Amino acid sequence: MSYCLRSATLSDLEAHVHLSELSFSKGLVGSYDPDLIEQSVPLISQVSQPLIQSGQLYVAEGDQGLLVGAGGWSRDYHGAPAVAGVGHIRQFVVHPDWTRQGIGRALFDFCLKAAKDVVQFDCQASLSAISFYRSLGFEVVAQDEVMLPNGIIFPSCLMRYRRPGTV
Repeated sequence: MSYCLRSATLSDLEAHVHLSELSFSKGLVGSYDPDLIEQSVPLISQVSQPLIQSGQLYVAEGDQGLLVGAGGWSRDYHGAPAVAGVGHIRQFVVHPDWTRQGIGRALFDFCLKAAKDVVQFDCQASLSAISFYRSLGFEVVAQDEVMLPNGIIFPSCLMRYRRPGTV
């Protein structure tokens, strides 16, 4: 199974939403109540057009143009002002048939190379993604929850990565 990494474009939007729906629908099972998964997947699968336009969202493209992974980073997060040296990991998903192939790690490494001046990355991890982010060197900062539209509360975890060699 081979893939290549590249910056996402607006033409990837529909495929990225589909990839996110697949990834979350399968990946959240066992960590969340089935009703919460059904209610939240359409909301958390939406892709940020400004993130795509920033050039900081990347995709892993497999054979015949199939998107098999995606993830990116930004300096700001949900309208909060950017803080020097801090980045936010955003919209990491991998196709369920392509997990455990190193795609998520490759996307994170791509983010690290692109964000040379970022010394700390934060992410809002789903409960099922905690072990993945720990494998990258992230640490749990706090149990958290995200308020989704229509009052849906989605349990999550704030996680943080410090670039090696920084204080």
